[in-house]
Amino acid sequence: MGQKKDLTATEKSKIVRYLAEGCSSLKIAKLLKRDHRTIKRFIQNSQQGRKKHVEKPRRKITAHELRKVKRAAAKMPLATSLAIFQSCNITGVPKSTRCAILRDMAKVRKAERRPPLNKTHKLKRQDWAKKYLKTDFLRWDTCSVVGNGGILTNSGCGKTIDSTDFVIRCNLPPLENEFKSDVGMKTNLVTANPSILTKKYGSLMARRRAFVDSLHQYGNSLLLFPCFSSGGTRAVCQRAVYAIEDMEIPIQPIFTNPQYLQSMDQFWNSQGVNGLRASTGAYMISLALELCETVHLYGFWPFSNHPYKLFPLTNHYYDNVPYNIHAMPNEFSHWVELHNKGVLKLHLGDCKSDQV
Repeated sequence: MGQKKDLTATEKSKIVRYLAEGCSSLKIAKLLKRDHRTIKRFIQNSQQGRKKHVEKPRRKITAHELRKVKRAAAKMPLATSLAIFQSCNITGVPKSTRCAILRDMAKVRKAERRPPLNKTHKLKRQDWAKKYLKTDFLRWDTCSVVGNGGILTNSGCGKTIDSTDFVIRCNLPPLENEFKSDVGMKTNLVTANPSILTKKYGSLMARRRAFVDSLHQYGNSLLLFPCFSSGGTRAVCQRAVYAIEDMEIPIQPIFTNPQYLQSMDQFWNSQGVNGLRASTGAYMISLALELCETVHLYGFWPFSNHPYKLFPLTNHYYDNVPYNIHAMPNEFSHWVELHNKGVLKLHLGDCKSDQV
């Protein structure tokens, strides 16, 4: 058998075919009339070329690290993937993995489409709205909107507040015992912010007696929940309503229309109120101006010292917990402006001197 240097393309394809048929390298050498060593060398080289590439195990990224990367990418949109990961103290991640993670973060995902409501769901929503959404509001002559500012302490304004036709209070404030003479007892509408239900009553996940007992002081007033302004507050509001129904107390739960709250936010933003959102007091003053001929404001003083006697004040008349997300001084300037224009009456002194 003659020995040649290189195998031709035809010979190589024949070798592959013979191997597939189960022929040995010696038999293939005889069939092709080539040197056995040449055939063996080709087969060995072919097998080495077909070895699979085994990748090194990649470092796994935790959910906490992903959140850090997302925040860093938002702060440094033009930085390289390496710089972003290094700023999060995440090392050992190959470039391909870094780029894949950042590409996935940049994808705009389509919102999942909710299935349409069937007839049963529509009827349930209509029944809920008829039961809890009040539409037959009257218009009153005099109204008091009572804030919770520390300026009400020792003000003696309780009887004056109770003398008005309609009294609005904010965020389930205490009225009984030592507070009665300063803030009064009469309540026609009181608001319940879901954050209070969460912080003070543990989201009503366990015992609810303390929450229900606190509502007795408001009698048969309207209890206003802003529950549809965000999805995360609906469950705790429903638990509050169920607790009221189960305990059979006379207070009447009602709900604000989220579009109404949105329109009020837009209005106060246009007026320069620059907090994260308007306070409950701002919402209630806006509501009172729609429902009442004459609006009186009590407890709306956002500063740490009394306006006339200059002694220090607590943030609320019942505690000293600070407010964080509202621009109270900014809102107060609007109440002063409305007072000067005669739109409402702002009371800042004690009710004997009735200073403004």
